[in-house]
Amino acid sequence: MVVAMNKSSYQVALRMMAPPRQVPLSSLLVLLLNVGVQIGFFVLAFSTPFFWLFVGNADLPAITFRGETMRTNGRVVEIEDTLASENKRRIWGVHYRYSVSARAHDGVSYETGGTDLEPGSIVIVEYLARDPSVSRIEGMRRGMFGPFVLFVLIFPIIGLIFTLAALAWGARRAMIFVRGIAVFAKFKEMRATNTQVNRRPVYEVIHEYRTLDGELCQASTKTTDVDSIADEQEELLLYDPVHPRRGVPVDNIKPLPALDEAGGFRANLPGAVLRLVLPAAVIAGNALWLLHRMG
Repeated sequence: MVVAMNKSSYQVALRMMAPPRQVPLSSLLVLLLNVGVQIGFFVLAFSTPFFWLFVGNADLPAITFRGETMRTNGRVVEIEDTLASENKRRIWGVHYRYSVSARAHDGVSYETGGTDLEPGSIVIVEYLARDPSVSRIEGMRRGMFGPFVLFVLIFPIIGLIFTLAALAWGARRAMIFVRGIAVFAKFKEMRATNTQVNRRPVYEVIHEYRTLDGELCQASTKTTDVDSIADEQEELLLYDPVHPRRGVPVDNIKPLPALDEAGGFRANLPGAVLRLVLPAAVIAGNALWLLHRMG
């Protein structure tokens, strides 16, 4: 049973709970997998397929074709229309077979704009001395695309940075809720920033408080919802005893874990499952594709 509590009642109940507080894992996951994390995984969900499609098929000889090379003759087996293009020019795959030390190997090289080769043509094959199975037709690429496709990396990198930053932010919020010390902080000042979210201005709200050790600290909170943390002269604030200057107004921790009728925190399994869906799908999808690429 969830108890409908007003702001004052919740603050009283929270102050009565001495840290470390026993918060259900599901409620912590809701704090950890916050909206920023969901946005980051949303970007990854749309960008990683392009990563595997383009970067996974890019020719990067400085990485994948390093070391001493040797040459031998090979024979073209098949000419494949890849249906891909580069600068509006069709990319063709040339499948070939060659032998090194009486052992047969197969390979494929790529050429843009067409090829004069045909099945049965003799070609010069370059292969790595340390691994004869790694090869290319002389003058052609081992990958379907050239190194220029690396520009698509910018999108998954942005998504990954956004996700990791939001995860770190959520972890700090979850940790401060578990071990944070509750004090009343005085509203000191509020100033506008040059940032907007959904056309709403972001404000920086400053609160001042004393730790249990008597240290005077200030906490800075940036939010668009000013009314929730600047509507009173004093706000309940949780500060991290390990980092006393790291304080967060309770009303800025969203969503707040709900309380049950006994005054303890209630599990939020549906919320945790809902927030796990997108991250789990993105991670599982990329893991399966990686296993597929590795054979």
